[in-house]
Amino acid sequence: IANQISDALHIPEIYFKWVAQFCRKITAFNHLNGDDQLALMKHFCFHGLVIRMAFNTDPVKFGYPMIVNDSGSEAFFIDFNLFGQIKREFINTYVQFWISLQTELENDLIIRDLLTAQVLFSPEVNVSRPEFVRYHYLAYASLLRKYLEYKYQNEAAARRKFSALMALVDEISEIKQFE
Repeated sequence: IANQISDALHIPEIYFKWVAQFCRKITAFNHLNGDDQLALMKHFCFHGLVIRMAFNTDPVKFGYPMIVNDSGSEAFFIDFNLFGQIKREFINTYVQFWISLQTELENDLIIRDLLTAQVLFSPEVNVSRPEFVRYHYLAYASLLRKYLEYKYQNEAAARRKFSALMALVDEISEIKQFE
């Protein structure tokens, strides 16, 4: 557990390092020019954070463990009750969404990571090589669908799960526009 509030000041830096590291691990991302990489990362930051937060939100404790160092060995728990009554409706809306997404992710790292990679290659982003980005968006969507088919051994169940995940990704975009 982090001992000082000053540890929390490093959270944005740690998160942006994670975003850069995640992106660099994807070969296709490295084949884009710097401007396209930056444009995709800017769009991805919010979406990636929401997916990661949903994966780790604790609905029972009504909060989220926030990592405060590069190694992930120190964290502090953000208690959503600390935001007070003024933000209660706003926080409750987010928590309900995170719980819905968390339910669909099923604590499955493969679903989380394939969905996260798909979101990185959003065709909504204005880039110099939109066909390249769209191709990889669809490739990760296909990998996610195939993984779900393998996991469930039932094409209809896999389609339902995939549709639910895509609806939640659309909802992330709506939340971002709302802010």
